Amino acid sequence: MKETKLASLLKTFSAEEIKEFRKFAASPYFNEGRNPLPLIIEVLKYYHDFDRPGFTKENLYCAIYPGEKINLTAFDKQLSRAGALADKFLLQKGLEKDGDRMLAVHAKELSKRNLNKLFESKIKEAEAKISLNSPYDTHYFETVRDLEIIKVDNLLGNRDSYNNKEKFFARGDYNLLDMIFKFILSIEDIALVCYEMNMDIEKSLAYKAAEFIDIEGIIGMLKDSGNKYSGVLELKYRELNALMKPGKNNYLAYKEVFKENLPVMGWSAKFNSFIIVSSICIISRQHDVKFFNTELYELNKFKVDENSYAFSEELYTYLPLYVSLLSSFINNRDAEYLDKLVEKFGSRIDPVHKESFISYTFMQKMFLEKRFEEALRYHSMVNYDHNLIRINARILLVQLYYEIGYTEELISLLDAVKKYFTTKKNYSRHKIEVILRFLKITKKLAKVKSAGAGELESLKNEINSDTEIQGKSWLREKIAELEAVIG
Repeated sequence: MKETKLASLLKTFSAEEIKEFRKFAASPYFNEGRNPLPLIIEVLKYYHDFDRPGFTKENLYCAIYPGEKINLTAFDKQLSRAGALADKFLLQKGLEKDGDRMLAVHAKELSKRNLNKLFESKIKEAEAKISLNSPYDTHYFETVRDLEIIKVDNLLGNRDSYNNKEKFFARGDYNLLDMIFKFILSIEDIALVCYEMNMDIEKSLAYKAAEFIDIEGIIGMLKDSGNKYSGVLELKYRELNALMKPGKNNYLAYKEVFKENLPVMGWSAKFNSFIIVSSICIISRQHDVKFFNTELYELNKFKVDENSYAFSEELYTYLPLYVSLLSSFINNRDAEYLDKLVEKFGSRIDPVHKESFISYTFMQKMFLEKRFEEALRYHSMVNYDHNLIRINARILLVQLYYEIGYTEELISLLDAVKKYFTTKKNYSRHKIEVILRFLKITKKLAKVKSAGAGELESLKNEINSDTEIQGKSWLREKIAELEAVIG
């Protein structure tokens, strides 16, 4: 059956959402008096596999209306209505998640009906909920501004606005704060895209507009006046400066404000800020490689110290970040922070992958400490089902076999790994070539090591060339060891 809107939407529903949708569909308020449940129940029998051969309109129709003549024209309308109902369910879910706006809309309806006591109560409820949010969040000032507008509209509509003049200032102030925050974010967003796509940012209208708006002056004025949000805006402004004009001075100015704001940041703001500071370090390396590499490494340690493992506290550890930090600590031979990484980030890894990633971490650590037999023991607990470690775990196993002296097993493994990478799809061909060169040289080294003799000079020249090869430093180390033995 050609995929329907209903099936397309239901594919994305979790098991819990499926239960909720059944209740939603049963409500006459939402289903306009028609009963779509028999159709929905029949369709849900194919959840998660709507590609099964039995999933046809004819089979669905016969299951709902046994013995009746099939009328696909009428049935298509039922499917369409059920699809619209699933769409409406998603809208309702989205509205419920956006609790701040829901409370504001509720307060607005109370205001329209002149129910001022109820309105005041709902406003207090909305303000209490918004206060739990972070001013570093993208929509914070917009949310507060919208609430202030509703409060002022209530005053203008059915109250004595002359005795509440100061409330008008709040509306304007939050409007300005939201405007500055969004203006900075708009330029920053363009700048990040320009870096990624190699575009000319100076052609952007937002970039040109920044030349005529004295954001720094406005933020300075807010700081002088003691405005509690000046730190938030200064952070974003310094962040933009460091991004737009990368270099040591702008970075250090940003870093100072970043550290000042960090203690009062919410979880997600802190995590996102770490990502941005790291990105600015990477972008700025062209100006001073040594300085910014050092800064980047210190930031990696700081992330672990702050236990900033995911976008929100309730999530599991963000695994790409975990692997990136692991590589950083391995490259810097930092056993202390490898242990900290396992203790903090490792404890929050999804249980499905936890043992495998922790074992892979200790496999790397044991290899770093030249405890090769122990590293091999940890390898036995590494599961190759996650793409973030399956490639590097294979490469590390090759190195382990070489170090331990499993020559026959190594030759066999090298052939198998070569075949794996040669036939691998959906992976960078350039990276595959880099790995294949590593495998070829390792095979030659293993044969020289096993024979106790061989030509090393050509291999040495190959490794020392400008050609990119996986694990160059390790290969150089192995050649030096063979030279010392063979002469």
